[in-house]
Amino acid sequence: FSGVRGIRGNLENNRFQIRGEMGGYSFDAPISVSLIGSDVVLPTLPRYLGAIPSAARKVYDRLRPEGRARFAVDLSRPAAGAKLSVQGKVEVLDGRFQFDEFPYPLRQVTGTISFGPDPEGGDRVVMIGLRGYGAEGTLNANKVVTVDGWISPIDRGSAVQVRVRSEDAHLDPYLRAALPSDPRPLPPAPGGALAARLAYP
Repeated sequence: FSGVRGIRGNLENNRFQIRGEMGGYSFDAPISVSLIGSDVVLPTLPRYLGAIPSAARKVYDRLRPEGRARFAVDLSRPAAGAKLSVQGKVEVLDGRFQFDEFPYPLRQVTGTISFGPDPEGGDRVVMIGLRGYGAEGTLNANKVVTVDGWISPIDRGSAVQVRVRSEDAHLDPYLRAALPSDPRPLPPAPGGALAARLAYP
């Protein structure tokens, strides 16, 4: 194995570090490499999307994140020709995202998103303590909304277990459109506690 140490570079004005080991230079060679970004600004549509592993791309497609974050992604292939495993963790520092199963535009988001192989097959995304504010220009602009849960596998049509909560939310048109057709319970029209569970299949 050849060691990969201290490789640093810039991509879209973000600084990255690569370290680990490679068992050759062929496309399917064994590999154990980490890609680290300590303070990264993710634009609305990164130009490098086509170059990232498919698992990470699927996470992006489902959450559409943007903003500041710290992250570490591990790529591993134990033997030549084996499947490439991708797992990582993103610590959101100040972001925006719009989860496709809850298409509400949260902003100033903090929290953690992890992804990687699911023991039961496929890949899994876990959202841990995501906390953000409601849509700008609405009564929820200064209301806190939290999102926790998981998706597995990452492909569409996957199993979803996600909880959306707020201590004080107004059922504005954006929130009403983002919620399932029959969540329980709904906040009263002028505002109140919200607890919705997205669970399927």
